[in-house]
Amino acid sequence: MIKVAIMASGNGSNAENIIRVALQYPTQLKVVVVISDRPQAFVHTRAQELGVPSYTVERLKDRLQHEEEILALLSKLQVEWLCLAGYMRILSGTFLQHFYDLKLQAFRVANIHPSLLPAFPGLNGYQQAFKAQVAQAGVTLHLVDQGVDTGPILRQLSFDRAPDDDLTSFQQRGMELEYQAYQEFINALAHHLIKRDGERLYLLEE
Repeated sequence: MIKVAIMASGNGSNAENIIRVALQYPTQLKVVVVISDRPQAFVHTRAQELGVPSYTVERLKDRLQHEEEILALLSKLQVEWLCLAGYMRILSGTFLQHFYDLKLQAFRVANIHPSLLPAFPGLNGYQQAFKAQVAQAGVTLHLVDQGVDTGPILRQLSFDRAPDDDLTSFQQRGMELEYQAYQEFINALAHHLIKRDGERLYLLEE
């Protein structure tokens, strides 16, 4: 049984999606906790309605203390994988080292980013892409490294910009692909289909 934790800061729609997909694999993996840095984040409600405990570790504390508290909780629950779902803090290298996987040669920390990396890293990926008037946008599911949105890419999904798109419709189509990318990731994780081949990591097909 693979134990997964989700870290999120906001509404939690991606977190809910991850939990619902994980529930399809009751003997293979389990989301054991949701952690947020914001006590009022709606992700708490979503998690609790699906039977997943949630905790707040507030960002008022210094970074080291903040991460130590999170690590203590994750260690107690024997968490093996982290899924970042709109978590608005950058994790330190010291934190990430606790999740280093020798076989993958990467950290067991997944993140979804709202652009086709390496384009538009950092905050507000959809807004950046929309403002740049790109013909094609998308999302990237990647493993986290010590840079900002520079970790190994596992999956990219794209959509074409429509002539009548406004930012809301543009972003909504991207969000649907975020859900799909995390669904594919959870499926691969449940079936041990995340593999390294030389310099690249892959989500293999069943």
